[in-house]
Amino acid sequence: MLGFALRRAGWLNHLYVDPPSWRAGVGRELLARAVHDVAEGVDLWVFQRNAAARAFYMQERFVEVERTDGRGNEEQEPDIRMHRAG
Repeated sequence: MLGFALRRAGWLNHLYVDPPSWRAGVGRELLARAVHDVAEGVDLWVFQRNAAARAFYMQERFVEVERTDGRGNEEQEPDIRMHRAG
């Protein structure tokens, strides 16, 4: 398995690519399949410190809509909500 994606009710809950497969188009393909039929758009959370993931999502037309200090997530890690219009 090279990776997986999970989308539920307008949210991309998970997008994971095995590190040896990074930058080979796997994440882009998984994301395309996860959002292909979502007319209302998709939201996701990404940790603020994960610059590579943030850059990837921005290349894929996601925009930042909210920042938090992490108090609302189980990792207590500052994060960013991003949205991609449908």
